[in-house]
This record gives sequence, structure tokens and C-alpha cells, in this order.
Amino acid sequence: MEGFAMQAARQVVKFRVEDATKHCHTRTGVVHALEGVSFDVREGELVCVLGPSGCGKSTLLWAMSGLHRLTRGRILLDGAPVTRPHPAIVMIFQEANLLPWRNLLRPRSGGEANGLDKARVKAAADGYKLPTAYESVNVEIIQAKI
Repeated sequence: MEGFAMQAARQVVKFRVEDATKHCHTRTGVVHALEGVSFDVREGELVCVLGPSGCGKSTLLWAMSGLHRLTRGRILLDGAPVTRPHPAIVMIFQEANLLPWRNLLRPRSGGEANGLDKARVKAAADGYKLPTAYESVNVEIIQAKI
């Protein structure tokens, strides 16, 4: 009977990060957000990226999703370089931070709700329930792929 490591070694690499390096130029100098990160993810593996605040986790995920370019290194999906957003890669943000100052009641900075009755908009917003993850994602399909 062969061990788990032997089985995993024979599986095809689905996603590869090679020498991922990201340097950001700021007014005060160069920030080394990532330096030489490399790893493989094989078909069926689940990977978790852990580390303290500011260590480059988000920078790595942005690069893996094709949303940020690396200074050096490359990201490969099924052997093909990921250089821009890819339809097979989805990044779900922990919080909606795109325009945090905008909401139903104040859609523009300092503005009202586009001339709508503020009380009616507030009542509708208060009654709205965001779908849970299980309602908005077909969990059975995800479980089948893991």
C-alpha cells in the first residue's frame, strides 16, 4: 500500500506559484510585499495561506487571481501563465470595501437617496436579507470537486 505522499506526488499540478516576488515603489522607498514564494497545488488539494498582518497574503492572492502583476516570478494555472483575470479563478473579498462610504441612503458623498423618500428606502434596506453562502453557492458542486 502506498502512502499519501506518493499518491500526491503523482497527481497533476493544477496551480503553481514560482518565485512570486512583488516590490512596490512608494515615496519612502521600496516595499518588499512578497519575496520568492513558490508552491504547487495539485488537483483536489485544499490550501490555506496563513501569516501575520502585512506579510503578503493578500498580495499573493491578488497575483494568483491575475489582478496584480508580479515584479518577478510567475503564476501558472494548468501550465498556462495567469497574467490577467481568468474565468476559472474567483477571488471573494472578506468585506465590500470598493466604495465603503456609499449605501442606499447616501449613494453619493453628501447626497440624498436620489430624491427618493428616505424613510421608504431605509425600511426597504432594513428588511433586505443578504443570501447566506449556502443559498448563493451550490455547495454540492464544490464538495464534489474537493
